[in-house]
Amino acid sequence: MCERAESRTRGNLLATRVTLLQLLDPVNYSTRAYDRSVELRDEQPTAHEIGNRRYLIAPVEPLDVDGVRTVQVGTGLFLLAFLGLLPFYGRLEEDGHTWLLWMCLSGVGLGLLGVEYCRRRRRFRVERDA
Repeated sequence: MCERAESRTRGNLLATRVTLLQLLDPVNYSTRAYDRSVELRDEQPTAHEIGNRRYLIAPVEPLDVDGVRTVQVGTGLFLLAFLGLLPFYGRLEEDGHTWLLWMCLSGVGLGLLGVEYCRRRRRFRVERDA
């Protein structure tokens, strides 16, 4: 297992070197000389062995998540909690737990700021990639 990790690291270093050469001199750089001697691919492990257990890794592509939906759901949950606690304001005040209500309200406020931040970040990335 150590030999595979070592060869994979060596392959990654060669691929990084080729990429750096392309960036430094893209006009005069040709990959033909490297195509014959080095295989430029990034192999990922399909399983990890830890102790006497073997964990398989599913070949799943990463999601392209910009965070807008996640922040919207969190903000909605804070709003729902705020509205759910609002009828019990008297009891919360008697027990000294009004901070729960204000925490939910601050979660909604910060969530609204977070939604706007994530939307701007998504818009910037789309404009940059276009």
